Amino acid sequence: MGMYCSMGRINVEAKFYERVHQLEREFAPVFDALHAKRKAIVTGEYEPTDEECNYPIINGLTDEEIKVDTIEAVESGISNWHNAH
Repeated sequence: MGMYCSMGRINVEAKFYERVHQLEREFAPVFDALHAKRKAIVTGEYEPTDEECNYPIINGLTDEEIKVDTIEAVESGISNWHNAH
């Protein structure tokens, strides 16, 4: 029974990773375009517009909320670093 279950799992994993590979190939051109645009911004070849810099992730948050999240993230990182050493 054990070998049969193992082979079944291997077959399912093979199908899963085949589909993951198909998705990676399908989305590769989209990611390539994003990476090219990011490279142009980082190297100074392209200056993003104000509209492009308007990220909805932080839109709607007050400056104080953004500041608090940043402080908490830094404090958490410091705490984790101290506990690791």
